[in-house]
Amino acid sequence: MTLKALFVGINEYKDLELDNLEGARLDAVALHALFLDSVPGVDAHLLVDKNATRAAVESLLTKLLDEAAPEDTVIVTFSGHGSADQGLFLSDSIVNDAASTIGMDDIANRFRRTKAKRVVILLDCCESGEGPFRLFDSRAEPHGMDDTFYSDSGGGRIMIAAANPLQFATESSSVAGHGLLTASLIHVLTHSEEPVDVRVVAAEVSERVRAEAARLGDVQTPVDVSI
Repeated sequence: MTLKALFVGINEYKDLELDNLEGARLDAVALHALFLDSVPGVDAHLLVDKNATRAAVESLLTKLLDEAAPEDTVIVTFSGHGSADQGLFLSDSIVNDAASTIGMDDIANRFRRTKAKRVVILLDCCESGEGPFRLFDSRAEPHGMDDTFYSDSGGGRIMIAAANPLQFATESSSVAGHGLLTASLIHVLTHSEEPVDVRVVAAEVSERVRAEAARLGDVQTPVDVSI
């Protein structure tokens, strides 16, 4: 099994209509470091700020997902601006220019058609729940707890979004400046025993996000779906 990963985090945007963020780059850098330290031989890619252009991200999505081998495990995380109708904003994206973003349909289609046996896509951005919602068709399955993500016998694909399609995704100093979803994922992974069951992790992460958001006086409801 080969583990391939892409970590994208964007604080600084070219389009002045997109406010700069504070924790998105930190999200990607921290996850990249965690996997490099924890998984021997991981093929890990990090794209942050000006390097996280649409062309660069799309090229790596093609390499890691579209060209994956059947026994590959692929992890993709994105922290930055997102929109239910416009998708993921990259560093050079322009608001209301669909050709400059990566749409939720694009993410969902790559997720469906990849040959990789095991896939995790994590979207830590506002309105990101639209991504999992695009996967609801005859292939979407109820969330089970019986597939162990790193086992040879039980594959799994899951997309985890920070918030439903009508919600903002929070980043907070209370979680070291990370987005709540990424902070919760880091906590769960660093306190878990291997092998990691991805659906159990998703449930624990979701619970932590909801609790931390409530503590901050917000409502944030992560969304996940597996196929």
